[in-house]
Amino acid sequence: MNRRRFLGWAVAALLGGWSRPAALVAGPRTGREQEVKLAYLYNLARFTRWPGDDPPAGGTFRFGVWGDDPFGPLWNELIGRAVHGQPVEVVRVRTAQDARTCRVVFLAGTTVPSVGRMLEVLDGWSVLTVSDQPGFVDRGGMVGFVRRGEKIRFEVNLGRVRAAGLRISAEVLRLAVRVVGQEGAGRGSLP
Repeated sequence: MNRRRFLGWAVAALLGGWSRPAALVAGPRTGREQEVKLAYLYNLARFTRWPGDDPPAGGTFRFGVWGDDPFGPLWNELIGRAVHGQPVEVVRVRTAQDARTCRVVFLAGTTVPSVGRMLEVLDGWSVLTVSDQPGFVDRGGMVGFVRRGEKIRFEVNLGRVRAAGLRISAEVLRLAVRVVGQEGAGRGSLP
């Protein structure tokens, strides 16, 4: 996929979700679905602020993947790009230390107990946790990809985001289908 097409997916993903053609409905992890999720990841990083905006280790903006990588060569679309003025780097997360050197960690293809352990390991660290596992934000994750009809959307656990010292832009929060842990609004969808 070329950069122009990737940016198109990114804009479409953030502005209104993504509609899957009927031919793609059968497979839960189609290539296009993964393109949309990766576009969400990239744009979530762009519209999130970290405490003090300290540069990550090595002066790069590090995305980590823990578990079975659903994106594979699609990560190449991010190489050469920057987030907050820092070049993107993608790493495989194998240990807690690996995860703590990342700004964003995607938890993929793993069991619920192991996701819970990784969330415990990252508790108190300014690492944006993202997954496509059902119920991820209700179990303490920060951003969860969900299907709403034929679209890929996302939910946000604002309480966990804030506890990690992160700030997601209000515009992105308005695009979420559900925001939990939001003071004054309780659990549920944004109006």
